[in-house]
Amino acid sequence: MNIEKQNEFLLKFVNLLLADLGANLAFLEWVKLVSKGENIEGILAQCSLDPVVQPAVDAYQQWLSVKLTESAQLDPSQAYREFLRQWTELGKAN
Repeated sequence: MNIEKQNEFLLKFVNLLLADLGANLAFLEWVKLVSKGENIEGILAQCSLDPVVQPAVDAYQQWLSVKLTESAQLDPSQAYREFLRQWTELGKAN
């Protein structure tokens, strides 16, 4: 895979992770609004240990490990600069 393809892969992967993070943070904020006064952090800790939820969490972590392994040989500084350039051009900086 040439360097342009590698950087394109890394950029798409970072964008995917940021989208996932944004969705999870938005959901967490929504839960906090809906359940005021409840111990949200305790609920999250309990959910992460729930045997019903654990297979989905494990599968996601395995998928993430595979993607990170695939990106191990990429030039992260160049891809990061390109990501920042595109991010800024879209008006999403900070």
